[in-house]
Amino acid sequence: MPAPPVADLFLVRRSSMQTVIDRIEAFGAGLFVRSRNIESRLTQSDVWRAFQEPVIVWVRNDEFDDASLQQLIGTLRGIPTVSLFRFSATRVTAQAARVVLEFWPETAIEGVPSA
Repeated sequence: MPAPPVADLFLVRRSSMQTVIDRIEAFGAGLFVRSRNIESRLTQSDVWRAFQEPVIVWVRNDEFDDASLQQLIGTLRGIPTVSLFRFSATRVTAQAARVVLEFWPETAIEGVPSA
């Protein structure tokens, strides 16, 4: 299945999509989409879906902290809709997690006390 035209709107080429996935995974994070209540991890070949469907960002990394979150947000800023940020075993504070809402106001946040 060829990449949909919407990817062209973001000037995303296949090589740059691989870089985005690699950068996200370097943080111990992954991009997921939910279909029929099943979450599937996006790979390099289907990352174009992140530009058409709401994504879930799931971070599981005990070294991931507030500064890492700022860097990850910078990597994700081209993605139009993030439905959920899920933090598992991270050191992200509630104050830092609220920064996510500046970029994606409708995003739910899980795994951070009082976020």
